[in-house]
Amino acid sequence: MNSLKLDGRVAIITHAASEMGRGICMALGRYGAILALGDTQPGAADQLAQHLAATGITARGWHTPGDGIKGSEDIVGWAIAAYGRLDIMVNMPVIPAGGAAATLAPHDFMQTISANLSAVMFGSQFAAQQMKNQGAGCIINLTSVAGVVALPGHAAFSSAIAGIHAITKVLATEWAPHGIRVVGLGAGLTPDLLAGVIDIPGSHRRIPAQYLVDASSIGAAVAYLASDDARAISGTITYIDGGWLADGYWE
Repeated sequence: MNSLKLDGRVAIITHAASEMGRGICMALGRYGAILALGDTQPGAADQLAQHLAATGITARGWHTPGDGIKGSEDIVGWAIAAYGRLDIMVNMPVIPAGGAAATLAPHDFMQTISANLSAVMFGSQFAAQQMKNQGAGCIINLTSVAGVVALPGHAAFSSAIAGIHAITKVLATEWAPHGIRVVGLGAGLTPDLLAGVIDIPGSHRRIPAQYLVDASSIGAAVAYLASDDARAISGTITYIDGGWLADGYWE
């Protein structure tokens, strides 16, 4: 049986214009989802939507300025106004500049928490209001191995990701009676998620699979988790990391 079909389902992807976001958009669109794209960079979501439309994928893009919470509220409202429903919500992380914990400014810490943890919490809350009315929905939180292992110099980001792991589990249990699944997908070293943030010489050689996780792999996993094939998966964090966590982060 192959039920990996998303025909007519409306999916929001935040920070869609990132490399990982593009991979997710292509995968969801390939299986028939209608896409609502948000991005903080002016014009980026519109440009991506036009590119996707040229391949036959239905998509609209919106600029989501401001903090993570306001952007999440905006994109949910715009998507529902445009398409009349919401079936899939993909929350993407924002990678901040790193810095030693001893000198991390309170403003920088709270900004990272807002852009990631708070955006996921309240973005999920906004999405769930519509999904509850429909009696079904799937929220997918993109996370990172940074929520499990220590990344020196990234205390704020690691804290936010660990919090997203906890929120994913809590929301999954609270919203299951409404037919809403909430799952986490933790990425290992990817070109735009971690590889440009932490400096690990020869990092790909420390991964048992011997390569960085690419956007198409993440996209395929998101499409599966959003489909009816994954109907029994909720409240868990699945890692796509080439075996990195199993093998150990440091040499």
